[in-house]
Amino acid sequence: MDVDKLYSTSLPVITDKQYKLYRVKVNQVKMMKDRGYTVDENVDMSYDTFINNYKDNYNKLNHQYMTKDLKLVRVRYFFIMPTTKKSNKIGKSELNNLKKEIAEDLRICRHYIVIFEGGVSSSALKSIEDLTRLNTVKIEIFYFNELIYNPTEYYLTPKHELLSEEEKNNILNRNKLLPNDIPWISYRDPIARYYGADIGQMFKIYREILIPETVIDEYITYRIVTAIDVKR
Repeated sequence: MDVDKLYSTSLPVITDKQYKLYRVKVNQVKMMKDRGYTVDENVDMSYDTFINNYKDNYNKLNHQYMTKDLKLVRVRYFFIMPTTKKSNKIGKSELNNLKKEIAEDLRICRHYIVIFEGGVSSSALKSIEDLTRLNTVKIEIFYFNELIYNPTEYYLTPKHELLSEEEKNNILNRNKLLPNDIPWISYRDPIARYYGADIGQMFKIYREILIPETVIDEYITYRIVTAIDVKR
């Protein structure tokens, strides 16, 4: 066990822009792998490898992934470029390429993950909401500061497993429970966002109990994803 990690009380502050982007990319690839997508990128890539692969062409960061049952998701990165405008936020006009891509890909792709370097204007967010509503497309929004750190690797976070609908129903039926009988986890929770959980899905959580004389025991709990903000 990493003692320094165990007793760390705060996360380090990352200020170097390229290293921050490296951390975001690595955690984004890990996130896709943990969601069950086929990943052809190295989740353990070094910083030097990242610089060699992406420094001269950040468009290569954009990627697409597919599950075994051929569900496709496209990942798009958006950066704030130097501008003479008063606002330094990404606006509606900057999302034109995304809107064009979605219009062209509606037959094969209805799931996008959009990763913003910094702020996003209210008009841009409204544009994304309109795309989602009008085209029945699922668009997840992440910011760099969310993906610098992997929430599943924090030492206080227990293992979470997102169950299939069949697995969820089997557990409810076996225990004669209704979904409302299960404790909640908010869809805004970092873990729920990391796994791309939809409202109504269920997590299986493996919690460890530290017992005297260094014996470790484990028990299992469940959480239903809800639209209500829930305090852990």
